[in-house]
Amino acid sequence: AALRLQGGRSGAAEDVVETVLMVRQGSGRCAACVSSQVGCAMGCRFCETATMGVRRNLTVDEIVDQVLFWMLRGFPLRSVVFMGMGEPLLNPNLYSAIELLLDMSCGFGLGPSQLTVSTVGIVPEIPKLAHRCPGVGLTVSLHSPFQEQREELMPIARKYPILEVMQAVSEHARLTGKRVTLAYLLLEGMNTSAEHIGALIDLVQRSTAKERLTVNLLRYSPTSRGPAFRRLPAEELHAIYVRLLQAGIFCTTRFSSGLDIHAGCGQLAIGGKSVTTTASPVGKGSPCKTDTAACG
Repeated sequence: AALRLQGGRSGAAEDVVETVLMVRQGSGRCAACVSSQVGCAMGCRFCETATMGVRRNLTVDEIVDQVLFWMLRGFPLRSVVFMGMGEPLLNPNLYSAIELLLDMSCGFGLGPSQLTVSTVGIVPEIPKLAHRCPGVGLTVSLHSPFQEQREELMPIARKYPILEVMQAVSEHARLTGKRVTLAYLLLEGMNTSAEHIGALIDLVQRSTAKERLTVNLLRYSPTSRGPAFRRLPAEELHAIYVRLLQAGIFCTTRFSSGLDIHAGCGQLAIGGKSVTTTASPVGKGSPCKTDTAACG
């Protein structure tokens, strides 16, 4: 759903964000993917949101409102993932939004383990998340085991090199005792060779937190803007998955959905989509407070 933010300039693209409802086939379990910023400044080459640039951080109300949007429409959410537009760890309002979602008096019915924050690897903020929200899950975008290529795919890697990211991940796992997920986007012909997967295995196995690391493999979601990458065939994804398992690495695959409506991972960008005005923001006529910052 593309949501127009209340108080924004009517019809302006920068006043709209996207939130996605994900329904697991067979079980009917629902998860909400929410945005943290209007656009994104990280410039990842495989992500359509990057083509928008960034306008601003979302407020606490605007973040929580995305969850409320789905709940008011009768969807029983089992989890919330901060994997929509923007870099969550660059928005200080993230922590207050998390606390509201965890506040039982607000009625969301969510626990810390049902929330996940995804980041491109903002190194100083990863330990901060561990201290302030120790029960909340963390996913870090890796996408290449080689520093030079990672810089090409994700410009922020020039500021936060891969070894520093892995050190921060290890520290997060040590502080929280929780598993950390390393997301690896499979781009056919770019980061899927035997050399790449071997280096990925080595990177994980050399980590002091290797027993608490999960590699999550996902396939590229085609975009209408930015460079053209190729989507890896499912059988090749499975072969990589098996190789990681055989190396003793805990591995999962992410099911691709929403591609037909341009709502898959990396496809969120406003353009030609119908827009809905958001529900009444939390904090306006709501018993929940928005001035807190601890996550418990």
